[in-house]
Amino acid sequence: MDQGPRPSLWSMCADLLYRSRLFLSKASATAASAEEAIRDGNVAWEHAKAIRAEIAALVRACFGSPEPAPA
Repeated sequence: MDQGPRPSLWSMCADLLYRSRLFLSKASATAASAEEAIRDGNVAWEHAKAIRAEIAALVRACFGSPEPAPA
């Protein structure tokens, strides 16, 4: 079974280096996307907390509440 000429060590190293760079660039892009998603999630969470506080203040203003307003 002749499989043809074997690739040289240099060509195998070059191929490995190329694949490694490709993998690392994709991994870096994925990490950047994940960081952006986390930032967006944190911003959304802060907005949700602010909206909740505003709704609680509105309910207290309209219906009164025996509990003190949160600090």
